[in-house]
Amino acid sequence: MRLFKPNVEKMRAKNDVKGLIKALGKSDDIRDEIRIAGAVEDALENIGHRTTEPFIEALRDKDATVRSGAAWILGNIKDANTVEPLIEALKDKDKDVRWLAVTALGDIGDKRAVGPISTVPTDDDEFLKEIVADALRQIKLKRRGDHGST
Repeated sequence: MRLFKPNVEKMRAKNDVKGLIKALGKSDDIRDEIRIAGAVEDALENIGHRTTEPFIEALRDKDATVRSGAAWILGNIKDANTVEPLIEALKDKDKDVRWLAVTALGDIGDKRAVGPISTVPTDDDEFLKEIVADALRQIKLKRRGDHGST
């Protein structure tokens, strides 16, 4: 059992983006982890997501929960400059990181992700297959919207 409970509010007050990212994956209890992830996302939104670089760096963290959280947050930021690092995350050995990277790329909606998403190893996981199909639909719809009538 981990004894460390991150003080998300204190890190938010200090604009400690790296500390907030590291707060992900610090609980053994899934309910507590969901609460922490939500608080981290709220704090990052409050800070204003001044940069995506710490999240891109966190995609290479040794802790899969941190990598997953970084992919999730990058998907919420929806910055096209994060597409290439998220495409790299599609190769992650951790299935949760892969599905959150797929989801993030679908949320961003950049056509560069279509080929890489199509080749994501799903490990015969029906949920991951659905996530892949949904992300591809999102990108297709966004592309249609970009070329829609005006």
